[in-house]
Parts: sequence; C-alpha cells; structure tokens
Amino acid sequence: MDAIRILERVAEAAGGRARVIVVDNDRPVVPLPDIAVAADVLMAALTGGGHERGTGEFTRLAAAAGLAQDRSVRLASGDFAHVFVASPVDDVG
Repeated sequence: MDAIRILERVAEAAGGRARVIVVDNDRPVVPLPDIAVAADVLMAALTGGGHERGTGEFTRLAAAAGLAQDRSVRLASGDFAHVFVASPVDDVG
C-alpha cells in the first residue's frame, strides 16, 4: 500500500527520535458542502485512488509503518494533527 510505504520512508528519513505529524480532518459521515470537501474530491480525482481516512485508519497505517500514535490534537482550523513516533523495538538479547 502506497500510504504505508510513504510513512515508512518518512519515518526512516526522520530518524528514531523524530516525530511524524499528519494533519487532516476527520470528516463527518455526510460531508458538508465546503471548500475542504471540494479540495478532497479534486485530489482524489487527480491522484487516481486517494480517499479519506479517519484517526483510526491513520493509526493503523502508522503502526504498519513502524510508528506509534503519541497523540492527536485538534487545531484551531478544526483539523487534527496526528503525532506519531517510532515504535519501541523489543530487546530480545
């Protein structure tokens, strides 16, 4: 999945102690007619497969990329900043 590969590369480039922040808006079940929805529809049409993701989906994608959710913060714009950190590696030795 492209989203996981992108997050893996970002996490790799960021290093073990960095944070990866994804900013997006959790959409209601029934979209409201606003500029954000129009922009999302346009991006989905132009990218050939893009779709909306909620907090739970971002968390699952990040986990698959080796990241753990630190927190989600609602911004003044109404969007969320999802903060992810490198998942701790278990010592087996």
